Amino acid sequence: MKPSWLCVDVSRVLHLAAVFCLTCVLLKAIQLYHRRQELLKAFVKFPGHPTHWLFGHFLKEEEILDKSEVWAQKYLYAHPHWFGSFMAVLVVSDPDYAKTLFARGAANYLFQESNSQQSGVSQIGCLAEII
Repeated sequence: MKPSWLCVDVSRVLHLAAVFCLTCVLLKAIQLYHRRQELLKAFVKFPGHPTHWLFGHFLKEEEILDKSEVWAQKYLYAHPHWFGSFMAVLVVSDPDYAKTLFARGAANYLFQESNSQQSGVSQIGCLAEII
């Protein structure tokens, strides 16, 4: 006589595994959506070049330095660089603007290391409020 736990249908196990995987993907997509919304809200005060919805600003690695130089001349003080849809960096291109940031104590926001991604977004938001 076989134990009852061996009589499990294989298709049911595969169905449960598929539902579990889809749930994990959905939760990750929700997290990324919230991360992007927080970054967009943090960078709203900094003008910048429009981004591609998936690739951000850079489709090719060779374009990074050329575009950075042009944008530093166009956006005189600071502008965001988007690497994909969920990672952004604030580029400060004016030395006097950087001195103003350091004088107001914004260096703590710029160089503070943290373990969570959420604090990085809040630091950018605080940096925007200081400026």
